[in-house]
Amino acid sequence: MYLQVTMTTTQQMPPNKRSDERRQDSPNAWIARMFAASSLMIGLTAVGLGLGYMIDSTRGNAHRWVVIFGIAGVLLGLYQIIRLGNRP
Repeated sequence: MYLQVTMTTTQQMPPNKRSDERRQDSPNAWIARMFAASSLMIGLTAVGLGLGYMIDSTRGNAHRWVVIFGIAGVLLGLYQIIRLGNRP
């Protein structure tokens, strides 16, 4: 037979309630989310354009890959912004 003994001195909150209390609805949190979204969009587009430029410079194409990877970067940026917007 086993005897389970638990000793607590304070009440503990479940993890979900604790995370709800930390949720920030301040204007600063909104500004931070918009800054993160714009940084994602600009960063992913720049990476796409850079990759396209590198491929075009090695193959000698007429900026075909710059356009393709630039559009892919924009689409990935929009996807990440949508994912960021769906977070609580």
